[in-house]
Amino acid sequence: MMVQIRIYTQSKVDEVALSFFENARFLHQTMYLTYLAFRNFSLLFVNPLENRGKIIMIFKTLIMQIYFTANQSFLLVSFIALITGSLAVLPISTGLTLFGQADLVGKILIAVISREIAPLFTAFIIIARSGTAIASELGNMQVNKEIDSLKSLGIDYTSFIIFPRILSGIVSLICLNYVFNLMSLGGAYVVSNFIHPFSFSSYLYSLANYLKPIDIITAFLKCIGSAFFIFSLSISWGLSVKKSSHEVPQVTSRAVVWCLATVMIWNLLMSLTSYFGSIA
Repeated sequence: MMVQIRIYTQSKVDEVALSFFENARFLHQTMYLTYLAFRNFSLLFVNPLENRGKIIMIFKTLIMQIYFTANQSFLLVSFIALITGSLAVLPISTGLTLFGQADLVGKILIAVISREIAPLFTAFIIIARSGTAIASELGNMQVNKEIDSLKSLGIDYTSFIIFPRILSGIVSLICLNYVFNLMSLGGAYVVSNFIHPFSFSSYLYSLANYLKPIDIITAFLKCIGSAFFIFSLSISWGLSVKKSSHEVPQVTSRAVVWCLATVMIWNLLMSLTSYFGSIA
């Protein structure tokens, strides 16, 4: 009996170790692929006149990706932000009004929405909308041998496919984060004004008074890191498809899980760093 338990335990340990090293290797491949994309794009500017056509094509792809990620997600982000701000301010405004501390609404909204909720929720929306789309798109390109065709034509797919998607993701997530902030704080004002009427100018003054540079920097870093992980991981998972189209939904679901995990970990680390830095 003890021998069987020992063998079972050892097999489980081996499985965990194998899974850990496989995941570490995948992360290493993802980071290296991202490095190649940015490096190969920068090398185009060594001879900008000779590579002018390639650079223009990459920037056209970049603009199209920003349109797809940011512009087409604007209404969805605005709607979710409006509902989120309205729901978040209900218990905050009601509780503070009961204790005669209604002037602290702005401080708590900055801490809860601008610093924590906005970057995280915006990243979740991008994962659901763009991360899945990119993983399935590149997975189908792998199945149809489109990546191999680009390689055979001497076209660097890292510059034309990977680089624009990652950079557009970073730009889009930063822009959508500020849209989320504006809409959620606007919705919070409308709801809180019903509970405790006050002027819009005093509300803006309260927000500006409690908004600190560390809040802006933290949200900015959260957006950059989240976008980088979302798009690099989605691209890497999409390119991991080998032969069959049946692999595409599998890698798409794995990409979503990885993106969610890394985004939450990154946001947690940034929040802890911000809070401990402000205390110190």
